Amino acid sequence: MSHPASAKRLCAAAILFAILVIMAPAHTAAQERQPTLMLAVGEWAPYVSENSEGYGFAAEIVIKAFRAAGQDVELVFMPWARSLELVKRGELPATFPWYMNTDRELFAWFSEPIFRECSVFFYKKDRFPDFRFQSLETMRQYRVGGVDDYGYLPLLKEKGVLDSVSHVDPQGMRMLEDDRIDFLAQNIVRGWYTIEELFPDKKTEFATSDPFMKDDAMGLLASRRHPQGKLALALFNKGLIIIKKNGTYRAILEKHHMCRLLGN
Repeated sequence: MSHPASAKRLCAAAILFAILVIMAPAHTAAQERQPTLMLAVGEWAPYVSENSEGYGFAAEIVIKAFRAAGQDVELVFMPWARSLELVKRGELPATFPWYMNTDRELFAWFSEPIFRECSVFFYKKDRFPDFRFQSLETMRQYRVGGVDDYGYLPLLKEKGVLDSVSHVDPQGMRMLEDDRIDFLAQNIVRGWYTIEELFPDKKTEFATSDPFMKDDAMGLLASRRHPQGKLALALFNKGLIIIKKNGTYRAILEKHHMCRLLGN
């Protein structure tokens, strides 16, 4: 017959073992989860905005991609120039969304695209009712405007198309509305958003050309100098694959009404 004290000790040991087994996975997950990553962003609706649902569709994609890879992130809003500078100096691990160019390659790695967008020419229907885009060379006969810091500018400058460059999106769209330019080169999402904000009652007066630049990729810039830069790049790319496979990525685009504009 077993001694009562021995039985109690065995029972206590069994309970302790069961508790340790139950707690082990949670403890391991806690050990694997990295400290919260701080990501630099600016105000650029509808892509990223402190006042938008999910902080904008691009921000929601990034946040959920990191979360799918087991990483918490926090968005730090600041002027865009400062966000780029802090990543360049290695004071923050990453910023998004940006175009990649040769200058940025010197201080940052570029992720898989958060999204791809086309660039088009916006114009007013009453002024060019029969307009059909043929080539960039044929656009030299018109007054064409653009907006600073967009990925399409180098191409248009190379082709000798640009007549004026605005510093901000609303300025360019107002020039188009006031007939100070004939066409405004712009990303299709940002262009329609700006029209909605400035001229909500005149949306039907505007039209867009066929794309003059397709698959313009915007991604996350990960700092080469920050100790977590390479980790941020790897985790985002891993999480992006996950949310594209499980349907989360498309659900975000649908929620923000971006599928048609982005061709998804």
